[in-house]
Amino acid sequence: MSRPGAEARNFFVPCTGDIDTEMIPIGPANPLPVAAGAAAAAVYTNRSLALAGAASQQLMAANAARKILIVSNPAATPIAVNLIGGAAVLNGAGSITLPQNGSIIIDTSPPNGIINVIGTNAAAVTAYEA
Repeated sequence: MSRPGAEARNFFVPCTGDIDTEMIPIGPANPLPVAAGAAAAAVYTNRSLALAGAASQQLMAANAARKILIVSNPAATPIAVNLIGGAAVLNGAGSITLPQNGSIIIDTSPPNGIINVIGTNAAAVTAYEA
């Protein structure tokens, strides 16, 4: 078996155009069309709160337009987050328990339903969505 030479490396050339009429090699002289303009910056909504007691409570309402979800635990005690609308339970099935300084960041297909949280009375929860 021989090693391919330079002619083999140039065999597949990215092209654009109609395959039945003409193929135009893509390169500096013929770049692909690219839409110009900067992407719009995300507008974050602060959903932070101090927990009222040791019961599961709503952190975020359902939001079909949610593209980013951030939840952080700055408290000295753990908190738990339920991302699918169920009751949040510390160290419980269906919930994610965050230790002090623990965070959840979902920037690809975040859940768009209700987000619930539980912790100790007056524990802080830092949360944002965009």
